[in-house]
Amino acid sequence: MAGGGNVVKGQLRTYAGILGLRSGTTGGANAILTDETFATTTSPVGLASTSSLQLLFANTTNVVPANTIVFVKINTIGSVGVTVQTGATSTTAGTDVATTMNVLFSPDGTNLYAAVTAAVPFNAVKVTVTGALLGSNSVRTYYAFYNQNNPLDCGTGMAAGKAVNAVLAIGADVTNPLNAIDNDPTLSTAAFLTLGTLAVAGTVSENVYFSGPSTTGDAVRATFSIPPSLLNVGLLGNISIQAYSGNTPIGTPQSLASVLSLDLLGLLGSNAKYTFYFVPGQTFDRVEFVVGGVVSLLGGLNLYDVQRVPSPLIAGASPLSEVSACGTTATVSIAAPLAGITYQWYNTASGGTVLGTGTSFPVTGLTPGTTSIYYVEAIKPGCTNALRHPVQIKSLALPTVGPITGNTNICLNQSTTLSSTSTGGVWSSSDPLIATINSSTGVVTAVSSGSSTITYTYTDPATTCSNSVQATLTVKPLPALSSNLSPVVCSGSVFNYTATSNLGGTTFNWNRAVVSGISNPAGSGLTSSINETLINTTNSAITVTYVFNLTADGCSNVINVQLKVNPKPGIPHILSQ
Repeated sequence: MAGGGNVVKGQLRTYAGILGLRSGTTGGANAILTDETFATTTSPVGLASTSSLQLLFANTTNVVPANTIVFVKINTIGSVGVTVQTGATSTTAGTDVATTMNVLFSPDGTNLYAAVTAAVPFNAVKVTVTGALLGSNSVRTYYAFYNQNNPLDCGTGMAAGKAVNAVLAIGADVTNPLNAIDNDPTLSTAAFLTLGTLAVAGTVSENVYFSGPSTTGDAVRATFSIPPSLLNVGLLGNISIQAYSGNTPIGTPQSLASVLSLDLLGLLGSNAKYTFYFVPGQTFDRVEFVVGGVVSLLGGLNLYDVQRVPSPLIAGASPLSEVSACGTTATVSIAAPLAGITYQWYNTASGGTVLGTGTSFPVTGLTPGTTSIYYVEAIKPGCTNALRHPVQIKSLALPTVGPITGNTNICLNQSTTLSSTSTGGVWSSSDPLIATINSSTGVVTAVSSGSSTITYTYTDPATTCSNSVQATLTVKPLPALSSNLSPVVCSGSVFNYTATSNLGGTTFNWNRAVVSGISNPAGSGLTSSINETLINTTNSAITVTYVFNLTADGCSNVINVQLKVNPKPGIPHILSQ
């Protein structure tokens, strides 16, 4: 029975479901089942003798995307090779393409996988067993599959492999590599990566394979410790981590020194365990840990647990999960929240009560000069492998800011300068339609009557914390004339006018200069009333200007009132005949 898209322990698998060409194979159909039955391929006697088994994902169609890892479960790797093919059918051989093969084991050590990839799409895998000089060899093939992205996958490593590439190494090895993916909640077992006592230009590495491609934004969570001897020689930078999609590296290798910062050395000095998160930023399906160097390390890396999880990292946090907060309140937020993930906040490392749920959490009651620890847990539905991630909130004191001084009651169209004893801050106005303010000089310009809140913000250059003081600026309106005016009189007629204002309590005074053609001398008054008889000595209309000065609530306004004085008509002459 062919299998395809089956969910197995959170893995979404696509199996090779078509039996292809084979030689020296019995029970071949078992290799396209999804159970633990197997096909046995036995080579003839002889060094150059081979037998093979071909398994297809589809006839001729190259359905396996390029750079996809195909896992072939077998029982031995001795004298066995696995390659991939394009264009194969159930009755014809395909074309062999360049194949990368790695040997992997499942977490319990019972499943052996040949993990194969190619740089081009393909549709078949071929298992080949080579004979021995005086005998034959055989291999059991259970099935072949590749993983697809599965939202239900909890991210536990499905397989692991190791590699040693060390020159003149004594004891270079990865010991117990499966301990890094055994999902042991007690973290009592570890894989140990070491270059031994002597290594020149060497590396040892462990690869952890996950059950299909990640969601973009997922993190690698790794718990590790380092023997103090490694820390003493300052070689934290020689331990690196690299994410891959198939055989394609995601970004560049990141050393632990760059991922964690050397501030961590004090915490690791007693061989303590530390959990860190590495976010590749793109889709990945495996991660590689490498210990390398050019001198003897006399130690190595203890790798207790590696899983792929939603990232709980906090925006703006240091490598040691520290954030700075100014004053007594702060809001901490997930740096790259993922859809469908529940983020819960606590003030205890375990147990306790959920303080909040969401991608951000407001914290109150902080004490400046102290550090408060909170925890966030990123929970994927159906998964139980979430850990609480600590968030250290260091509260910093707000700077003291001198009060705003200066005139905060001004008249429309006036300007004034405000100041504070704390120099170097920034000024702002809550309503620039009422009053504008120069952000650096504090010069205020009144635009319209009303009130605006003036804020002065000072930032402490040492802590980058800011504090503000405020003052209410009142812009008082200018008094204006509200009285009606008959703008024309005849020469010799009395001009009566009483000025009124739009503002109560307005006081008035007026003056009139000498006007050519008007025989009256200059006039003035300290009241709102004008009562004058103006004489136009010309034959043309003359405009006379009265200048009113209005004052209300300390604000003055000058308004001109213009009056046209027409000449008096002449006496008509009667001509006799």
